Amino acid sequence: MQVNTVPRWGIPIEHIGTPFSIIEVRSVTEFVYIAGNEAASMFFGFHPSDYLGRNMEDFSDMDERQIFQRRKTLESYRNCIATQKTVTYETRYKRADGEYEWGKHTCVPDVDSAGKVTRIYITTINVTELVQTQRRLKDSQKSLEDALTNTLSGFVKICVECKSIEQEGQWQAIEQYAAEHMGYKQFSHGLCALCEDKLYGES
Repeated sequence: MQVNTVPRWGIPIEHIGTPFSIIEVRSVTEFVYIAGNEAASMFFGFHPSDYLGRNMEDFSDMDERQIFQRRKTLESYRNCIATQKTVTYETRYKRADGEYEWGKHTCVPDVDSAGKVTRIYITTINVTELVQTQRRLKDSQKSLEDALTNTLSGFVKICVECKSIEQEGQWQAIEQYAAEHMGYKQFSHGLCALCEDKLYGES
């Protein structure tokens, strides 16, 4: 049955602008949706009648990714009950239209006079754009790190006099370095025009 107000405060649910849901705690394995506002329906992409009165454990029409997110949700509910404190977590949901959304959920326990959590009030913030931006930044950072690594690895320290190359603190003849790192196995030697002129002068 649809609950229209928040039991603890008597606030109409539809007056809450962010996605808001109420879970009735019947046991540590039975969490039943008893209320949800229009904002929650828009976020999840389901009409209230699709989930009200249903137990989270009964949501079997999920793919593997959603099942993982459901477990994360149930763990957060149980943590909220065990600690009787507000719990915040993030999950990725597959909407009814097939699109995916990321939500940051805050669970607030409603503790009765006997010290028992009877309901959990849940507010949700859509953080899909934030998550996507963070992923793009992470990908960009990885690309920059790879580009920097490739750039630095392209530098070779070479002696200005004999042209030997330093590799891990050891100097190698350029022929040896080329053979080990560039795939050249055989070399022939000659004189360029400048060196020939320097050594022998004009003929």
